[in-house]
Amino acid sequence: MREKKAITPGKVIAELSFGFWTSLLDSRFEKTLWKNLRLSFPNCPKKLRQRKTMSSKFKGIRKFRKRIFHHESVSWNYSALTNYRDEIIEGIDWLDKELLNWSEELFKTDSIIEKHKEIIG
Repeated sequence: MREKKAITPGKVIAELSFGFWTSLLDSRFEKTLWKNLRLSFPNCPKKLRQRKTMSSKFKGIRKFRKRIFHHESVSWNYSALTNYRDEIIEGIDWLDKELLNWSEELFKTDSIIEKHKEIIG
């Protein structure tokens, strides 16, 4: 028998996919959601804090993440890999500086890129 667990707002939010969250930045929500969603990026410079900018950044990150999770080739280009890393770091920073500080311990991209730099090119 399945264990019955309480459905809480936190559990519902945790179950939503990254695709769901990035889709909230689509142009179709510009007039209905963007005014409030823009407040989710308190560390983004105001001049960059546009729905279009956020949508582009987070969809790029989602595409990169999807390729990794589906074991697809990511890139054999050192510059592209470091650009992806920088985009992710900037996106996290725009959301929450404390989250960025916490997540830096999880980033292993630099050591992995350095270790395989000769085959990346």
